[in-house]
Amino acid sequence: MKKKILYQYPYYIGQIEWEIGQLQLQQSSLDIASTIAHQADRLWSQGGEEAAEAYGSKLNELKGWLF
Repeated sequence: MKKKILYQYPYYIGQIEWEIGQLQLQQSSLDIASTIAHQADRLWSQGGEEAAEAYGSKLNELKGWLF
């Protein structure tokens, strides 16, 4: 039993490292989406036609990141 656990240990470490990498990628994507959302919120609060167009552009960018 102990040999089997020791034999599979590198495999489990690799699996854990892969999962950590996946979570880091997800976190990066969420950080980017959050930044875009904050920019869109700032544009929304500015008002005006030009800001509305920029706001729509930011929302489309955000949709692209999320979907």
